[in-house]
Amino acid sequence: MTLYGVRRFRAAFTADPRHQNTSKGNVDQQPRVRAQHRYATLQSARCHPHRESFLAALVFGAASISPVSNAPAKIAHVLTAITRAVSPALAQCELTFVERQPIDLAKAQQQHTAYEHLLAKIGIHVHSMAAEPELPDSMFVEDPAIVLDELAVILPLGTKSRQPEAESLAKALAPFRKLAYIAAPTAIEGGDVLRIDRTLYVGQTTRTNAEGVRQLAAILGPHNYRVVPVPVTGCLHLKSAVTYLGGNTLLANRLWFDNAPFANFQWIEVDPTEPHAANALAIADTVIFPASFPKTRARIEAAGFLVTPLDISELQKAESGLTCSSLIFTT
Repeated sequence: MTLYGVRRFRAAFTADPRHQNTSKGNVDQQPRVRAQHRYATLQSARCHPHRESFLAALVFGAASISPVSNAPAKIAHVLTAITRAVSPALAQCELTFVERQPIDLAKAQQQHTAYEHLLAKIGIHVHSMAAEPELPDSMFVEDPAIVLDELAVILPLGTKSRQPEAESLAKALAPFRKLAYIAAPTAIEGGDVLRIDRTLYVGQTTRTNAEGVRQLAAILGPHNYRVVPVPVTGCLHLKSAVTYLGGNTLLANRLWFDNAPFANFQWIEVDPTEPHAANALAIADTVIFPASFPKTRARIEAAGFLVTPLDISELQKAESGLTCSSLIFTT
């Protein structure tokens, strides 16, 4: 089994100057970035409690880390995240499986900024796009695109009100990846795509249809990715029901999707009183997890994972999980 590792480094938080929630002190500085690139070097992961899976893949499938060898250490891949500020129209967001509740916009913005700052603290270079006042769901940048090592795939979203989100996100990704497009009028959303190594499990939901899965498989086949459809019921996206923690382990609410494609994995079941607790964001040696699900958090920790709780209670009123608010990949 190949071991993976990367030295943590302080990441710059690059904000769009129009991002009202970002302080002046967090603006990117090029000398600081160059210093980070010099010192972010690969190191041994043999002491890590989950060394077999340490950074082998991010749970949302956005990036991989070069394997460690006996050769002298080289410059590590830098993890980059694209995020977008909370829209002032968030209260008009699309909802499917949760009841509409009043949303405190200021609190939602504070929680999203805390999310961005936590990513930076972990060691990710965060690029924060400005809010889209006319697009309530636009902070959920995971849905309009899939970012792989070889390319980014721009997706036609499953709700008409959200389809304009893709254009600006494609422009943000263009400097980092070659772009491919799935053709409308089909539908597919990134929240339905769970990447584990070179397999992409794609939920068949109200937001993703069979033609979207077929086109994705055709685009990714030449790059040696396998696309596996997964029927989903009871929740918005596949990753609302299952996410990858590393170590061949899935966190899941298995009542909401077909388990058969995941027969070779180990499971951590969400607590029955917390059915929406399956969406976690595993990066490096920590699992970022909603603070509102303490019983499921205890199950994850009991399995040996380090958990960092984060309050996203106001964002959850918009049917938000942790993976949907960022696109993370190597640069």
